[in-house]
Amino acid sequence: IFAVHPQRIESVVWLSERKDVVCTAFYFWCIFFYIKNTKKNLNLTSFILYILALLSKPMAISIPFVLLMYEIYLNKKINISFLLKKLWLYFLLCFLFMPLIFVNQAVAHERFEVTEGLYNVAFNIIWYISKTFIPLNLNPVYPKLYYTEYTLLLFFIYFSLFILLIYLYIKRENFLKYSLLPLIFSYLFVLAPVSGFVPFGTFTRADRWSYIPSAFIWLGVAFILTEVINKILNKTKHLFLIKLIYIVLILYLLFLTVINIKYQQKWKSYQNLFRYSVKNKRPNRYALITAARIELKDGNYNKVLQLSKKFISLNKFPQTEESIVCNKIAYNYFSTTVLYYKGYYKKALSQFLYLEPMMNEKTFGDAKIYYNYLAMTANCYYLLGVKRKAVNYINKILKSKQLKPFRKYFYSGVKEGYLGNYKNAILFFKKALKIHPDDLIIIHNIKKYNQLIKNRKNKKILN
Repeated sequence: IFAVHPQRIESVVWLSERKDVVCTAFYFWCIFFYIKNTKKNLNLTSFILYILALLSKPMAISIPFVLLMYEIYLNKKINISFLLKKLWLYFLLCFLFMPLIFVNQAVAHERFEVTEGLYNVAFNIIWYISKTFIPLNLNPVYPKLYYTEYTLLLFFIYFSLFILLIYLYIKRENFLKYSLLPLIFSYLFVLAPVSGFVPFGTFTRADRWSYIPSAFIWLGVAFILTEVINKILNKTKHLFLIKLIYIVLILYLLFLTVINIKYQQKWKSYQNLFRYSVKNKRPNRYALITAARIELKDGNYNKVLQLSKKFISLNKFPQTEESIVCNKIAYNYFSTTVLYYKGYYKKALSQFLYLEPMMNEKTFGDAKIYYNYLAMTANCYYLLGVKRKAVNYINKILKSKQLKPFRKYFYSGVKEGYLGNYKNAILFFKKALKIHPDDLIIIHNIKKYNQLIKNRKNKKILN
């Protein structure tokens, strides 16, 4: 079931997320060798595998808590001195890693609210379980959550679970304490780093984040089914019910396989993925921005305009004030960019100047968009004959501390081109070309400026 589950596609197909697969391998090897070790001292193999899991992906930080739950399940008691002796090194490494993870992980660029974070956690605990069992309407980029949604439904689910736990405590106290609760807490500990309390940019949940938590959900299912099957075997000789369980599992496996095959088609290419992501009634803003940039690059300007309207439609749903403003900026930015690409430079320039007070490197959480905005504004001025202002806007890009070498060389080349220093422009473009040898824009610019240099020489000869 784990192997064919459609939620596993993201971690396998997306190359940079193969770290999920590597981390999970080390994660469960660590637990496996810990369980194999019957001695009371530290198992070195398990601990080394824990380090490797942590180095693969910070999500492995939950391992010490899972091992703690295993000890409670195994010994049917909580012996603090014994647990500290066996697990102290795991927890020490865990707490040493926590500050590093917090500093290095990409936290949200938007304003963070505790109430919103708590709602995300409450929603995601149930959401990951529901998607594990019924993985329908999967999306490469899910819309951001807002805590006004599904509040009554969540309250009902958690209230029902609370009543169920009270019932189990009355009926089977030991089973709840030392079997069911350790399993539930293991799932919660594993999910904690990606539960959405601190969202990563515009992301509050993702299929790839369920990679390890889902294994604990299936462990729980296996645990319950084993109990059920053993009870049936103890009470009756008829195996019909057990056969029925296996038939249901096989049919369920086929159901997952079909969804897996269909969902794989959405991941055929980067373009296909984002075009699919924005088909929702309420797409993620990041997905909309990326899809609009893809359509711009392909010259599909009508599609860009359609996508830009979706930014405004997002404001019909519950949004923070910051998100409402950001959606309006995105609408204006992409609709103006279409004017620019179609050659309406005067109209585009007036709109770009209107956007200027609102635009900065953090507007969309992507500095590249800000650089593109400044570059288009500069080019509008240059094409309209105002070279001094064109150079000023390129200088704004070059002053950025976040600018990487490729873009630094590229925009330096553009600046020299505006100033008429074509030889210097070619030198900068050649430096940029060493970093990205297949960049067609740079190749085109080098050819253009070489031609302009030739034209200058020909004019001198004619004179």
